[in-house]
Amino acid sequence: MAEKRMFTQKIIDSDAFLDMPLSAQALYFHLNMRADDDGFVNNPKKITRYVSASDDDLKLLLAKRFIIGFESGVIVIKHWRMHNTLKSDRYHPTDYQEEFAALEVKRNKAYTERRALPAPELEPSWNQVGANLEPQNRIDKNRLDKNSVYIRAREDEQDDPDEDDGFDAFWSAYPLKAGDIRQAYFEYLGVIQSGVDPQTLLEAVKWQAAEKEPRYMGSAEKWLRNKGWTEEKPKPVQKKKSYTTAAEYNPSGESMTAAQLEDMLARI
Repeated sequence: MAEKRMFTQKIIDSDAFLDMPLSAQALYFHLNMRADDDGFVNNPKKITRYVSASDDDLKLLLAKRFIIGFESGVIVIKHWRMHNTLKSDRYHPTDYQEEFAALEVKRNKAYTERRALPAPELEPSWNQVGANLEPQNRIDKNRLDKNSVYIRAREDEQDDPDEDDGFDAFWSAYPLKAGDIRQAYFEYLGVIQSGVDPQTLLEAVKWQAAEKEPRYMGSAEKWLRNKGWTEEKPKPVQKKKSYTTAAEYNPSGESMTAAQLEDMLARI
């Protein structure tokens, strides 16, 4: 295993990376330094403790997909092949071949989980009648190739550190920067994954920040957990028209009731 590692600025200068706490950024560098020649690390929890990072830092790297985790406990640096290029005479294949087989490399050289295409339908959808033979079901190679290209294109559009999930704008607009940004991000991910539009969250934060004192909103983590975006926006209060003279209020000069007189005095 090589002792030198490289890093591409495309990843470490991205907003998604720089917005993480310094402890999470440092953990990412340490994981990279200890990865094998294919980017796999078999003891991420030990390294996390060794560098005095927290479990939340490791979870944040997983949530933001700077690393990919496996059930075995092994992780892989998602953008490993963007960071490093090793000569063939110095390259040693990873020992974690089962996990390696579950990955594939996108056009931008980032790892992603291998997606299996749906199995072809082998049973006939209608019964054979008489001597007429049913047409044989077969896989259309051109159709599968197009599906594969579509899947790869979608993955290139998504799952990238430059992809904007809306959290940066949400955090910037939220008036009270209390609590842990990592916990706020986990709550935020859970909310948008449940189907809430990020724009809905942003708009709710903006109007509440304009109407309330920050301390009444609480931390972003608590606000998200309590579904703060569901609070109804108050309707603007329409001010009554004011008058300068009694004649302006009652140009006809007709006699007024006590209620009208009271209303007039309140507006003049």
